[in-house]
Amino acid sequence: MGADITFYNADGKEVFYFRDAYNSGNLADIRRLSYWGHIGAQHEQVIAFFEELAGISDAEIQRHAAAVHQRLQASGGIEEIGNLRVQAEVDMLDEQGWVRFFRQKRDHVRQHLPVIRRAMRVEWDV
Repeated sequence: MGADITFYNADGKEVFYFRDAYNSGNLADIRRLSYWGHIGAQHEQVIAFFEELAGISDAEIQRHAAAVHQRLQASGGIEEIGNLRVQAEVDMLDEQGWVRFFRQKRDHVRQHLPVIRRAMRVEWDV
């Protein structure tokens, strides 16, 4: 379960694909953003959404990673996703592992912002 967003150029070729799972590793959760609210959104709104993801600061990531880590430690590594209870991956139980993970996702979006801005079509699947 997650958000799958695909950007296409004028020729209809895929130029960027982004997936954000609905679990503790959801990048949008750092700023309490929702993929659901952007279904059918105008292209400019989608770009603004990804600019917001790219704008997440290291301090925001640190705070969020600490909160995720604390929550998973308190639950014994079990997280609830909808009506499912799943065991978190072992390496993700480390707070600095979460920091690295969120930075990598944010940096991936930052790296592809020029492509996202030039995209002519977006498929938004949640």
